[in-house]
Amino acid sequence: MFDWLFEGRLSVTLLLAAALAVLLWLWWRRRERFLLLAAGAVLLLLVLYHVLDHLVETDREQIRHRVEMMAAAVQTRDLNQMFQYVSDQFRSAGGRNKQELRKLAQDYAQSGVVTGLEVWDIVCEDGISRNRGTARGSFLFKVRSKRDDLQALYFRCDATFDFHPELGWRLRSCRVLDPLHDNVLMPEQP
Repeated sequence: MFDWLFEGRLSVTLLLAAALAVLLWLWWRRRERFLLLAAGAVLLLLVLYHVLDHLVETDREQIRHRVEMMAAAVQTRDLNQMFQYVSDQFRSAGGRNKQELRKLAQDYAQSGVVTGLEVWDIVCEDGISRNRGTARGSFLFKVRSKRDDLQALYFRCDATFDFHPELGWRLRSCRVLDPLHDNVLMPEQP
């Protein structure tokens, strides 16, 4: 509900910085003490806002961080690290479960075809709910590979996440799409 308080949004920072600048400018012109006190209060709010951003990880930030951690695990070929963020109830659009996805990832890692994964534009839809235990999001990704034909491609992933009280948010399902045509793509064996 109040996630904007903890997410370090640029719009909030700019609003507070603009208010601080206006108050300092007014104080410079008028030299009235209450303007300087108001500027100090806004500066305090700005600092408090950024401290809260660093102290509290919102659900949206946790999901974003988990997607980034899974991508980093691809580069290091650490399947245990990657699959700790995949739900035991995982199902891909192609019908793969968690064990089948892990086998596919292991095959790609052992073949050396996939050397890394770059992710960006990680977006979570509004309505993340721990009570319902689900969240939806999407992100773009690009496969780093020894093969030139794979390096030029990027894809979109539509994902659903489950919330587990002890484990946090974990990937429950995903669909890999061609970002230009929204066609569902099925991964093939290496």
